[in-house]
Amino acid sequence: MQVQLFVKLLVIVLAELWPLSEATFSNDEKKIMLDTHNQLRQSASPTAAAMGFVTWSNKLEDLALKAAEKCKDDHNYGGEYANLGENIYSGPRTDPREITLAWFTEKSQYDHDTRKCTGKMCGHYTAVMFDVVNELGCAIKKDCSQNKNIVFCEYSHGAGGALYKYGPPCSACPTTRPFCIDGLCANTADPQIKAAVRAFDSTASPTCRLACKNCGKQDTSASQCKCKCDVTVALGPLCESKTSSSTKKCSACYEDPACLNNGVEDNSDLSVCKCNCKSGFTGSRCKIPVAVKDNSVKIVLSDKEFKFISFVVLPPVARSLFNVKLWPLLQAEFAVAINAFCRKDATNYAACCPGKTFPSSSLATVNHVTKTDVKFIDNTVANSIDNSLSLLVYSVVSNSDLCKAGTCGSSSCTDPTEVAQSALLSALKSKKEDISKKIKACCGDVILKEIFVDKSVSSGTGGTSGTGGISSLILLVVQQVALIHL
Repeated sequence: MQVQLFVKLLVIVLAELWPLSEATFSNDEKKIMLDTHNQLRQSASPTAAAMGFVTWSNKLEDLALKAAEKCKDDHNYGGEYANLGENIYSGPRTDPREITLAWFTEKSQYDHDTRKCTGKMCGHYTAVMFDVVNELGCAIKKDCSQNKNIVFCEYSHGAGGALYKYGPPCSACPTTRPFCIDGLCANTADPQIKAAVRAFDSTASPTCRLACKNCGKQDTSASQCKCKCDVTVALGPLCESKTSSSTKKCSACYEDPACLNNGVEDNSDLSVCKCNCKSGFTGSRCKIPVAVKDNSVKIVLSDKEFKFISFVVLPPVARSLFNVKLWPLLQAEFAVAINAFCRKDATNYAACCPGKTFPSSSLATVNHVTKTDVKFIDNTVANSIDNSLSLLVYSVVSNSDLCKAGTCGSSSCTDPTEVAQSALLSALKSKKEDISKKIKACCGDVILKEIFVDKSVSSGTGGTSGTGGISSLILLVVQQVALIHL
């Protein structure tokens, strides 16, 4: 009898110390769950003006664990769960990414025009996408019954109000989350949030995105992000409260300085921020040299394409994938293509080194550019209508040994400072297949689909819109569809 009692007590103790199924995710699984939420929030369509960056909360995880331990897919209301959002998954899956994506598929049943559900259920989608959510915590209880696991995720804010504000990404970041990380608003002045951002994307570079009003300008000194108001005009965190006596007219520009390279603010329309650029520069802030843009290549990239039941989610290329793997590869392969093209024969040589005669000596190891000469214009990075990533790429010629090998046919010839667009187009087309193979080997399903000249893109010689100039070349890179059956 005593032996039986001892065995029963031992079983109870062991069950407490080493439960057969813990209601928790591993640290790696937690990161996957969190990263997937942030990636989907980045991919918001329509785009979100103030989508919050989400961090992990141990407190919310404890509440999720408490709920999951019951092995019941019943929602929790009131008490500790008051004002929280909650998602539940019940089924055979255990992969945190697949579970989060399953919730997100309910986007097909949410009407963004009316901001209402059009189908049986969209609450899981809205819980993932509320822009005010800044924390979550999740837990899983496995083997609640045969082929059934329970997952709970608790969110810092529940239903109520608009899902998120529509507008260009980070165009309305609040003062509590003033920095932008690839379309998400966060307060990276907080060391813990800054660490979370680095864990999500080690190459992210938070930028101040407060839209200061009424002549206010961004103050980013000492790594801060706040609005510096003209006190004679307005006060408040965003300089939103005008003084009754002020009659000063203010443009919509809030960056300081608003216009670069000696450009001047154009106050003809105070509802928008425009710059009149000095000769030789173009772009919304006069940042782009005209010569560079005239010889640029537009690249369009996309990361994994997940095809769901009735719609496609196409998240932007992760900054870490682009900076760490894809861009260095493209730099090297573009340089190889340019060098091979320029030294091929006398015709190509003339396109790369105008006015120089084709050398009679071997050029097999002589280069026109290096991989570091291949660059992109950072403020042209944008997400297109299908959420793909586009940017303008060009190549400078910093020290061409190839051109130095030739002799000048006239006293006026000078070595070029950029690779001409026509030469760049021909060079990339000639190596398209090789570049495609390298991209695929590097980055999974990414493929080089097409290279062409976009006649709608032009640079101009100054002003606010940039008219005239040479068309830019588009390099289109897309990714093959990866089907996920949910």
